[in-house]
Amino acid sequence: MKTIEIDGQQYKIKVLPPWLQAQIQRYRLLARKVPTTPEESDKIEMEMKRCFDRVFTVVNPKPSEEDAGEVFIALLNHLNEAVKEANKDAASFREDEPREGSR
Repeated sequence: MKTIEIDGQQYKIKVLPPWLQAQIQRYRLLARKVPTTPEESDKIEMEMKRCFDRVFTVVNPKPSEEDAGEVFIALLNHLNEAVKEANKDAASFREDEPREGSR
């Protein structure tokens, strides 16, 4: 379990479920949108908050609004490291497998 500390407050990341990356990618897409009307801006904001709420279900306690951005970035970094490790493990697994026709 990873712990993030911001201004003395500790946040624990419980697990990294598979859907987490999809929520983060959705947030990134929403953040790139340029609203053309106040209504569209409100809709994007609501969707972004939904993504944050979903992502923060893996963080205990739920971050305050003041800490949410920093916790989100720390969570992104942690997820990137976990993906790198998983890719490294997968690559070594593939290297260790006997090749067809090499028997």
